[in-house]
Amino acid sequence: MILCMTNEQAAKCIEFKYFKVDFSFKRIYGDINELEFNAYEEKSRTIITFCRIFTNIATKEAYQKMFETFFEIVKKLSNKPAHFRHIHSDSWVCVLADLNQVQALGLGKAMKKMDPTRKAKEHLQYVFKSCHIYYKKNVDHYPYCADTKHDMLEILKVNSFEEINQIFGQIKMHNEDGIQNWLEYYQKPWVLGSLTYHYSLMSYEDWQTTQFDTNIAESAHAMINRTGKSLKLKIAILRGWKHDECIYKRIKIH
Repeated sequence: MILCMTNEQAAKCIEFKYFKVDFSFKRIYGDINELEFNAYEEKSRTIITFCRIFTNIATKEAYQKMFETFFEIVKKLSNKPAHFRHIHSDSWVCVLADLNQVQALGLGKAMKKMDPTRKAKEHLQYVFKSCHIYYKKNVDHYPYCADTKHDMLEILKVNSFEEINQIFGQIKMHNEDGIQNWLEYYQKPWVLGSLTYHYSLMSYEDWQTTQFDTNIAESAHAMINRTGKSLKLKIAILRGWKHDECIYKRIKIH
């Protein structure tokens, strides 16, 4: 694992109430991929990256180590604590990512190390939101009938626990192949809480004022990919650093 972050990036990350996490698979030649931490700055209307992690391991333990190292380096470079509001009453309120179970559980375990009084999955209910667009794309590719897919998408629009339970009941009644496995996964409180406020432990204000998709992360990948694809690791690191340096110079103007 190689983590790349500057003092300026760490300081900027602390200013935000959320960050997005997403993997990029095209920039480095071979089996090494890049995990980006980023957000959108409204003032400068700019997508900014806080951190790049290069790794060829994607296990739950590896993700836990990545998040723990990220928190540690943010603290070291910014001289400010890497805090979550539900634990420390200040700072970050949300981590937004695609619904990757291994990645999410690694995050939960990293937060449990910060606060052992809560279980890893409970921590996720406080901070983790999963991308609605990613969820919709997955539903679109499922081999289920149109009615089942419609019900699955309705989960994103529910206004109460009762509506959620009703929708799950309707999906179960369709009785399609594999649907029970789907139900077991999406009825997990932390998974459902990443998609709908009614199962999240995040405050309503924080839920509404943080984003619902990882489009910014996807755009960040597209921008950095313009500097080259299938690069040698050292070249990818240096070009990423130069790219981020240019972005941070630009936002200073604003």
